Amino acid sequence: MVRIQHAFCDLDDTHLHFMAGHRPAIAFLAKEVGQKFANAFDATYQVLHLGGQAQDGDWSMVPGGQEAYEQLRKKLQLTKIGSRSFPWSRELAALHAAQVVDMQLHPREAVEIAAKYWAILSSNITLYPDALRFLGRLKAEGVQNHISTGSDSSLRWAENGWVYDPKLAKKIKMFRVRVLDEFGFSPASVTTGDPIDKPDKAFYEQVMLNACIETDLTTIDPATCITVGDSFRGDVAMPMQCLGIPQGYWLQRGQPRRQLTENIHLIGSLDEIPLE
Repeated sequence: MVRIQHAFCDLDDTHLHFMAGHRPAIAFLAKEVGQKFANAFDATYQVLHLGGQAQDGDWSMVPGGQEAYEQLRKKLQLTKIGSRSFPWSRELAALHAAQVVDMQLHPREAVEIAAKYWAILSSNITLYPDALRFLGRLKAEGVQNHISTGSDSSLRWAENGWVYDPKLAKKIKMFRVRVLDEFGFSPASVTTGDPIDKPDKAFYEQVMLNACIETDLTTIDPATCITVGDSFRGDVAMPMQCLGIPQGYWLQRGQPRRQLTENIHLIGSLDEIPLE
C-alpha cells in the first residue's frame, strides 16, 4: 500500500468554520447598516453557498430552490471583467442586498461594506475541531498539506467601473489563513482562485506546481496524494480528474460515511480519513 505523503485540501468549510466568522460579520452589518440590509446580504450568501453544495445533490435546503440559485448567479454574473464573472463578490452582494431593500448604495460604499464584512469575519473565524485534529495528524505523520481554495471574487471600484485585482483578492483571502499559522503554513502552502479559479483545469495544475515548489520537488507522484473538501466537483472530482489523484474524500459533516465509488468516499468528519 502506498504511503500518503500529500493532502490537497479545501479551506473554507473544510478546515475553517466559515459560519463562525460570517455570523458576527452579519451582526455587525445589522448594527452599522441596518437589519433589513443585513438580512438581505445574508440571504444572498446563503442561496449561493447552499446552492453551490446542492449542485452535488439535494436542492431542498436552498431557500427558493434551484430556480432562486440560478437566477441569483445569473444576476451577479452580469458584472464581468473580460470573460470572468464574480458570483462570490461581497461587493456585488452588498449592491444586490441594497436593491432588495430599496436602499441607495454607491459602489464605493459597497466596497467599504465588503471590507468591514471580511475584517470581522476573518477576526472571528475558527478551525473545526476535527480539522484541528486532522492537521495534527498530518503533521505527526509528515504529510504535506496543500491548501487549494476558491476566489472570494473581491473587487474594487474605480472611476470607470469595477476592477479585479488578483493580488488584492489573494491578500484578503490570506488574512483569514492566519489561523493556520501554528501548523507552519506559508503563502506557498496556499493556492487561491486568483486569477484562475476552480474548477478550471489550470487552477489544479497551479496547485500541483505550487506543491512542488513548496516541497522542493520536481514532481509529485499522484499515487501518494489524497484530495479533500466539501465540494464534490471542485474539491474531489476535478482534482482527481485533472491531477490523477487516486483517492478523494467528500466532506459532508454529520453524514454517515459511505463509499460512493471505488475511489471516492463521503465522510462526515475529517477524523475518518486514513493516513496509513
